[in-house]
Amino acid sequence: MRFLPPAREMPENAVFISYAREDLLAVQKLKAGLDAAGITTWFDMERLESGDDYDRKIRGNIARGSFFLPVISSNTQRRHEAYFRREWSYAVDRTRSMADGAVFLLPICIENTTEAEASAPEKFKAMHFARLLGGEPTPEFTRRLQELFAGRNR
Repeated sequence: MRFLPPAREMPENAVFISYAREDLLAVQKLKAGLDAAGITTWFDMERLESGDDYDRKIRGNIARGSFFLPVISSNTQRRHEAYFRREWSYAVDRTRSMADGAVFLLPICIENTTEAEASAPEKFKAMHFARLLGGEPTPEFTRRLQELFAGRNR
């Protein structure tokens, strides 16, 4: 079987995973679980290459993605200034063009941070966080994503 590198652009019907670099191992576990469930992800560590206009590519992929998964952890709590916060802002900006009740943001907490104490945009904090301890996707979470995708394709 021939090896093909991952697609560099956001695939159709994909989710964008946004995270702090310190959470890379948990996010790799999350991505592997979603991939195994047939959910396509866009993950910057695999998809960005030398010479890419990083910010433009990230903004474009957030704009094209089906869903945005911000990963919240003690690491994001500690980092008051980081690139993932810009991604979060781009995602919140995108929701301003969406109908009330449209599902795009699916906050994930990989530790025990509560919605109330999260250092995250108010738009995230108003939502229920999926609890995926250590980045391990639960059957309920993957089923929810699959149902959301199925609803879009009707």
